[in-house]
Amino acid sequence: MNTYLHKLKLVYLPFLKIAIAFILTYTFLNWLLVVELQIIPLKEIIANLFLPMGLVWIPVIIWLRPRIKLLNLNRGSRDPDTLYILVAALAIAATTIVAQEYMVRATGKLTTLEYPTLINKSATTRYYSIKQYYIDRNRIKAQWKYEVSGKHNEDLNIHIYVVVPISNKAADTLLNYQRAYLGIEFDDRISNRLSNEEKDRLSKQFAEMSIVKFNAMPLSGYTYFERIGNSDEHKEYNKAVHRGTYAGDKEELILTGSNEPFESRCGDRFAWIFGSFGIGAGLFLLMVSLVKLEQTDKRRLDIQTKRQRKEMFEYLMWLKPQEGFFITPLLIIANFLIYLLMVINGCGFITFQGTDLLTWGANYGPYTADGEAWRLLSYMFLHGGIMHLLMNMYSLLFVGSLLEPFLGKWKYLSVYMVTGIISGIASVWWHDATVSVGASGAIFGLYGLFLSLMLLKVLPREFSKAFLSSILIFVGFNLFAGLAGGIDNAAHIGGLLSGALVGLFIYVFSEERESEDEEQALEE
Repeated sequence: MNTYLHKLKLVYLPFLKIAIAFILTYTFLNWLLVVELQIIPLKEIIANLFLPMGLVWIPVIIWLRPRIKLLNLNRGSRDPDTLYILVAALAIAATTIVAQEYMVRATGKLTTLEYPTLINKSATTRYYSIKQYYIDRNRIKAQWKYEVSGKHNEDLNIHIYVVVPISNKAADTLLNYQRAYLGIEFDDRISNRLSNEEKDRLSKQFAEMSIVKFNAMPLSGYTYFERIGNSDEHKEYNKAVHRGTYAGDKEELILTGSNEPFESRCGDRFAWIFGSFGIGAGLFLLMVSLVKLEQTDKRRLDIQTKRQRKEMFEYLMWLKPQEGFFITPLLIIANFLIYLLMVINGCGFITFQGTDLLTWGANYGPYTADGEAWRLLSYMFLHGGIMHLLMNMYSLLFVGSLLEPFLGKWKYLSVYMVTGIISGIASVWWHDATVSVGASGAIFGLYGLFLSLMLLKVLPREFSKAFLSSILIFVGFNLFAGLAGGIDNAAHIGGLLSGALVGLFIYVFSEERESEDEEQALEE
């Protein structure tokens, strides 16, 4: 029993401390900086979902992982600690996410107004109770949005964002400017593998069904209205309001109506804070209880903690420019920085919209061919979303660690940029009007160079054999996946071929140099 309590003290109690401290600290900072003072203008999905999912790994890896190492796990497996770390992180993250949803609703204030035109004269709050208002369903505007999803872009999601002006009375709907708008969203999902004609048919059918639903909606008698915050949905509603006008990007007040009592706005979220944490903490407790604790003392624990932190530091050193591996880390850091800038500017997190990518410098045939050739450079540092970025950066880290020490930093950078530009030209030549982003064209150029140098026996034989299968699998998989659509195979093939030609040039140049050296040796 004493051994079990000692195990809980060394492993489980630190988990509870880390979890409670993270949940309370993050929730307070989110409320203070994002919700209340609005110092940091983050989108709600980032502040309430993605940041908790990402930041939780910091305390878990730094402080909890050394404690998990104290458990007598099966050290013969590759990484026995991963499952424990994953469960602990998910338990904390899930509870934090539920807590943010509750916090936003529970702390939101309700302002009672006589008319909607008084909104601008009152304090900004999340909720409004408006006694007299009129919603004219005949003066609607709509914004369509298409986005692909799925592992291989097999799904096409269709959204229709409808806005209706909220006025004091019926006569006010004739005014050109309204103080607030009611927002209503309709959505559907169809297969992205269908023909364009079939997609158009299903889109029209969805639009007709949405009109029927809208006409059946009672647009009156709402108990309260909720302000739509900084989100992708608000951005689309804003576009709907400005359709056919010259208002530009002016932020409009978009509200959603609710017929439920205001007191029930939080639902069961408060109970789910404790429920989700109880499930996660209970599972982690069970996992800790099933294994024994290795014989340890305070001195050994300190040594293990320092060793784990040293290992984490060594992992991070991969992103530090150093002799023989200088350009690759800089390219990876540059790509991540641009991604973060787009996130901070409200472009999204998981995926970015084509319009935002165009604004930031995506390669697009009509623009690139019309004097904006700089897009052939900028598109290489943009990505369609977080998964696109992570996959490309992993591939770049892999091939960069092989080629940069062999080529040297400046020759390596030249190959990367030249093949990336050629990939962009190939994309513009092949596609009439496709938004193309990503470092994959340049990365394919590096893989093409590697294959060329390997076939020409420029690289050491052992060096080539060790990585040939990995490179062939990467190239083959990506080209095959590109056949299904959603991937710019023109850029990939352009990069691969241009990289192979660069490898041939390097081979011919090196052969000429060797011949000249042999002739000089004979003359001497």
